[in-house]
Amino acid sequence: NDDPIGSTLLGLKNLERVMDLIPVANQDKRDDQLIKRLHRKTLDFWYMQMHRVLSMIGGYAIQNKSGAQKGSIYTAIPLADQKKALAFLLNHAFEIPQWLAEPDFQKKFQYSTNADYLLNRQHGLLKELIEALRMKRLEYMEESIFGEAVVRPLLSDLRAGLFRELDMKSPIVDRRRQNLQRAYLSLLVEGVSQGNYYNKQGMGNTNMIYS
Repeated sequence: NDDPIGSTLLGLKNLERVMDLIPVANQDKRDDQLIKRLHRKTLDFWYMQMHRVLSMIGGYAIQNKSGAQKGSIYTAIPLADQKKALAFLLNHAFEIPQWLAEPDFQKKFQYSTNADYLLNRQHGLLKELIEALRMKRLEYMEESIFGEAVVRPLLSDLRAGLFRELDMKSPIVDRRRQNLQRAYLSLLVEGVSQGNYYNKQGMGNTNMIYS
C-alpha cells in the first residue's frame, strides 16, 4: 500500500501474536524442527516488512508513461517521509523488543550467540541503508529535487540513533547493539577504503516504492 510505515506497525503487532503461537503449533511434534522453521520464517517476514520501510529512503514512486504523456516517471518520496522511515528503522529494526530478539521457546534449540539469524538480518538492513547506490540517489535528490541538504542530515540522524545510549549518564550497551555499532563503523571504513565505492554507476537495486 502507500503507507509502508503504518502497515508495518500493524504487521509487528501480528508478528508478536505469531511468536506466541509458534510453540503451540509444535506441541504434538516429535522434535523442535517445526518450531525452528516457523521461527526462521517469522524472522524472514520481519525482515521483508523492515525492507519495505527501508525502500522509502532514497526511493521513488514510479508511474510508467507513454511518450505522449507529460511529467516525470519518477517522483521522489517526500523528504519528511524519508526521515520518518529512518526514525522507524532506528526504533524498530535496529532496536528490537525482547519478544522478537529472545523468545522463550528459542532456548530449546539455541546454544550460542554465534549463529544469530536476526542479527544477520539487522546487519543486512544496515548495509543496504548506506550502500553506494542509495547514497547516489539521495545525492541526486539533494542537488536536483529538494534543493536542501539530504545526505548529511540523514547520516547524522543514523549515527545519533545507533549510538543514542552514549547520551545517557550511565550508558549500558547490550551485545546486539554493540555488534550493530561495530558493523556500522566497519561499513564506513570499507566505504572510505574503496576509492570508487561511492562512484558506482547504474541503477542497480533501486529499492523503490511502486505506485
